[in-house]
Amino acid sequence: MKPHRAWLVQAVGWSLLLGLAGCGGGGDYPEMTQVTVTVLYDGRTVEGATVLFSPADSDTRSAQGRTDASGKASVRSFPDQDGVLPGSYRVAIHKATQEGIEEVVDPDADPGAAPQTVHHLPQQYASVTTSDLTIDVALGPPIEMTFQLAD
Repeated sequence: MKPHRAWLVQAVGWSLLLGLAGCGGGGDYPEMTQVTVTVLYDGRTVEGATVLFSPADSDTRSAQGRTDASGKASVRSFPDQDGVLPGSYRVAIHKATQEGIEEVVDPDADPGAAPQTVHHLPQQYASVTTSDLTIDVALGPPIEMTFQLAD
């Protein structure tokens, strides 16, 4: 093969590979706004809480996030893309753990007491039907919001 043809074949090959690499990976998402929330309970940050945005109308997707050690959560409408679709949302915040769970070594052994669910936040915030928390998301600069929970 002549040198200029080899270069042309390589250039076309690389163009095709680079073009295909951009297809399907990130997906085409609608415009969204980055939303970061901080969850406080009795003035202290809450780690490991699930934050759910439920649309006030059914024309958009819900969004969710999980708080880190600093009580902050990046809320997302899509699992692999930062941001929340514009709209009005009702907000639920929930954190619960199971206590009393032990590893079973002998399958014939008495299982003992059933594990107990321990709720670490007031139950009123666990459901969008009982929580009074809301957020309005518009297209624009990132939004940072703090939810201060109390008994």
